[in-house]
This record gives sequence, C-alpha cells and structure tokens, in this order.
Amino acid sequence: GDKIRIIDREAATQRVNAAIGARNLYDAKWSRSKSESLTNGPGVWIVARTDCRLAFGFQETIERCLRFENMGADVVYAENLQSFDEYQKLRSKLDPKTITMVAQVQEGKDSVKKIDGEN
Repeated sequence: GDKIRIIDREAATQRVNAAIGARNLYDAKWSRSKSESLTNGPGVWIVARTDCRLAFGFQETIERCLRFENMGADVVYAENLQSFDEYQKLRSKLDPKTITMVAQVQEGKDSVKKIDGEN
C-alpha cells in the first residue's frame, strides 16, 4: 500500500538482530541448536522481510537481504519485486541454502511463473 513507511537499513538490521537475539535466548533456554530448531520444531524461525523495493530500489533490496542472511535470518522475504528477473538476480546473490519468500512480483495481472523448479 501507499501508506507503508520504510525504515533505513540500520534500523531494519537492528530489528532483525533483536529478533535473532530473542530466538537464540529461547533456543538456549531449551538447549537447542539452530539446526534442531529448524528441523525438530516448535523452534522459532526468523523471517527477515524488506518492503524497500519501491522506495529505495532493487539494489537496496539486495543489500538488505544479504545483510539479513549474513546475520542469521532463517528466511529472507523480499516484497514487491518488479519482475521474475529481479527474483532470479536476488537468488543469485544469496546462498543457495537460504530460504526465500517473495510476494507481489509484478509480471502482469494474469502472469504466473513457476519458481525454483516447482510444478
């Protein structure tokens, strides 16, 4: 929507860092490693989302997603990419093991694309 306020990269990374810290405290309380949290539930997954594409551009989206990945987010979520090509470029910058989510890839109102080999 047009009423979304986008925070700067530093504030965004501070929020993700706080979430990761809380997850780590939870895991420490239950003596769980990150891999146990992800495979043996009901662990906490950190989904680091950015909506900055329209306000700050595609390059800023990439920079934020890379930073979120490097910080330890379990899922990187890029909102409002403008094409399937942008999605592919973003994926090429991230570790292949990083889970991604996308929403509102703008390819045309009747266009649906299969992503990452899905049928």
